[in-house]
Amino acid sequence: MALRKINHQKRIISKKLINIRQVWPGDIIEFRYVGTDILDKLPLVFVIKKKGKILQGINLNYLREFRVQKIFDEPDWKKIQEGRVTRTMRSNLFKRLRFWSFVELGYRTYSISKLSHINKITYKTDAMLEEEREQKQVEIKKEDLENLDENKL
Repeated sequence: MALRKINHQKRIISKKLINIRQVWPGDIIEFRYVGTDILDKLPLVFVIKKKGKILQGINLNYLREFRVQKIFDEPDWKKIQEGRVTRTMRSNLFKRLRFWSFVELGYRTYSISKLSHINKITYKTDAMLEEEREQKQVEIKKEDLENLDENKL
């Protein structure tokens, strides 16, 4: 089955160049990947596990956005975001993904020796988008109230 790549660039907030030693389960990274018969030379990967010379993760470029958002509903992801997980605890996370059936299409293993130009990604989740929308609505209401006050004077 031929996979179709999905562009998630509009959801990327920031990129930070890092070393492979700074990559932990739960991180979203983008890197250049070299090798023969490589379909995606610039994968966007949600890291599940890094052990020895292998990096296991979910290539988000092979998943539609609603499937990507299921990753952010995982209990282990939420623990990381809430700061309830230390670096040493991260290696034991994501052993059982609750929404595996949604994301298994993007599961890949990568040889660490073939990775270069690794960027840590800050990805905009649906929760972040909703919060932005709410803030904009509050700002609009404030502007409307200010305009009403000016018109009364």
